Amino acid sequence: MKEITHPTVAMDSSAEGAGASPRGSSMAWLAVNGTVFMASSCVMVVELVAGRIISRHLGSSIYTWTSVIGVILGGLAVGNYVGGRLADRYAPRATLSVLFLLSSVTCVAITIANNLVGEWTVLWDLSWPARVATHVALVFGLPAALMGTIGPVVARMALGMGRRTGRTLGSVYAWGVLGSLVGTFATGYVLIDVIGTGAIIWSVAGILALIGVLYMPMSLKGWGWAAILVLAFLASNASWGWAQSLGERLALREPADPSVIYRDESLYSHIEVRQVTSEPDVRALYLDKLLHSQVSMDDPLNVHYGYIRIFSELTRIRAADRRRIDTVTIGGGGYVFPRYLEQRWPGSRVDVVEIDPAVTVAATVAFGLPEDTRIRTIHSDGRVFVNRLAERRARGEAVPPYDFVYLDAVNDFSVPYQLTTVEFFDKVGELLTSDGMLLINSIDLLDSGLFVGSLVRTLGEVFPHVGVYTIAGHERMRGDSRLTFVVAASRSAWVWGGSDGVVRMADSAVEAYRQKAGSLILSDSFAPVENLLAPVVRASAQEVAANEALARAIDLDRRGDLDGYVRYCREALRRDPKFAEAHYYLGVGLYRAGRAAEAVGHWERALVSEPDYVEVHYSLGAAHYGLGDLGRAWRHLNAAMRLRPEMAEAFNAAGIVLEARGDLAGAMRLYERAVTLDPQLSEAHTHLERVRIRRMGSGLEMPHS
Repeated sequence: MKEITHPTVAMDSSAEGAGASPRGSSMAWLAVNGTVFMASSCVMVVELVAGRIISRHLGSSIYTWTSVIGVILGGLAVGNYVGGRLADRYAPRATLSVLFLLSSVTCVAITIANNLVGEWTVLWDLSWPARVATHVALVFGLPAALMGTIGPVVARMALGMGRRTGRTLGSVYAWGVLGSLVGTFATGYVLIDVIGTGAIIWSVAGILALIGVLYMPMSLKGWGWAAILVLAFLASNASWGWAQSLGERLALREPADPSVIYRDESLYSHIEVRQVTSEPDVRALYLDKLLHSQVSMDDPLNVHYGYIRIFSELTRIRAADRRRIDTVTIGGGGYVFPRYLEQRWPGSRVDVVEIDPAVTVAATVAFGLPEDTRIRTIHSDGRVFVNRLAERRARGEAVPPYDFVYLDAVNDFSVPYQLTTVEFFDKVGELLTSDGMLLINSIDLLDSGLFVGSLVRTLGEVFPHVGVYTIAGHERMRGDSRLTFVVAASRSAWVWGGSDGVVRMADSAVEAYRQKAGSLILSDSFAPVENLLAPVVRASAQEVAANEALARAIDLDRRGDLDGYVRYCREALRRDPKFAEAHYYLGVGLYRAGRAAEAVGHWERALVSEPDYVEVHYSLGAAHYGLGDLGRAWRHLNAAMRLRPEMAEAFNAAGIVLEARGDLAGAMRLYERAVTLDPQLSEAHTHLERVRIRRMGSGLEMPHS
């Protein structure tokens, strides 16, 4: 950039001067305003996609958007200051060319930085808000600052045209704001849904590079970066082998994850469906990094998963012997529970309110939701849906009431507060039958209960009967453990007869949660759900870090890096020493490395946190058999068979233990059971035939005719 010395600009402030002809061509003036328009538009585009980009690593929450807005504004402030200094010192055209090119470079760097920073374990030691803010600052701080430098330089160039100072600055600011508006609405309403955030970032980088070249068309720097930009784009997006390899090495694209079988990006979230296990085929739905549903494709109507089991048990008890019920579920997810309702009560009215049509598509494509299902899906915000029905009812229209309303739209990082207020619950109550029931899925810490307590207190303002349910065995969990609660409310009482795996919390425990919430009644004017869930977020941060380390371990295992696999399993346990799953996977790695005794130690520690961990019991059974301890081997394999009666491998392994103990009849029964459960389990067939031969040889069994 060429350094210049500016002459003093004479300004006519007299009334007569208002009619003076401006200097400079109309095209130059249009270029100035067009430049600030495009720069401001690009800033807002980047700001809007920022929250979506980092959600793949950190989810979407109030912390995410607070950090994005704060970092972008901070970067613009720094950029404005630096840009003003540059405007006073260097020639505008050359300066703008360089600034636009550098801004383009940093836009490309957003993808690289996001992929790299998301894997930095050093950030996992920070509190959750600090981690989110640091991640956003590292990824978006520099691009925001560089784009912030453009405005002052453009303003200086406009003033150099000799036009009126006030009108000139007013025009520049107005075009900048107009650009921000266009960038905001185009991105939020169209671009994210049509082309996705990745394509948006590349488009912004291309636009910035193009403007940089146009300002200095004879400069080799501009054309050189344009060529690099094209190559980087191909490395990030092309399907050619060399492009994929180069893109992964340069962190322009995330490494291929074979577990991801479906991916989409909608106006509301980044959607992924991952295959958790292949046999059985279990798939999980993730929205913005957070697990929302898990489905067994072999048994898609299985409702033994967490809160869904509680929903089903309460529905079964409340519905009694009714053959038909009217239900609405707010939050579709994988449609597991609505499908259960459709089959369990055929002919019932099963409505689902799902705000994101793309989630419904994912459930249809990846989870096998039949296209001819009788489930009626309404794509709307849950509060809007309820408001519309309440308005129709107020106008005297016939609105069929619901027997059950299920609220399944909350998680620990992002809670739609409008679905937690007394005003909302009051309208829901009007839509229920006289003995109708509202069931709300919620997450809180076992010892904290601030959010659950506030829900109970708020629901009590509308419904005279409120109960809290959770999974059996919660009393053995750590106090800082996240726990799924289901809060049930109705205008009429109900009798809880008990159920395997589900318990109703004692009135004293519920009252303790209410007392912790104090006098807080959640309302449309005051619903501080983020503050109530702050303890959950803090606890979740460590859990997220541990899960990320474990996910990294599993990825390294797929690549054949056993040492790296063990190292990251240990990292997960450093984050959460009582992380049962990490103990299990570390045990697997150590066992494969020939360190059976250490593996057994980690598996036993896993059972301390999760006594019913089936895979751990199975692994301990196999390990103790290998170590010659048949008694312990049988005890753990017997537990695995009891906890998972459909696990053919457990019956086969238990048969091996009984055969080793000389109980051929018992071994034969277990092998037969294994073959029945899984006819493709060749090992069980071999063992069964061997035992038959042994029994015939000893005269204990007659040959088959």
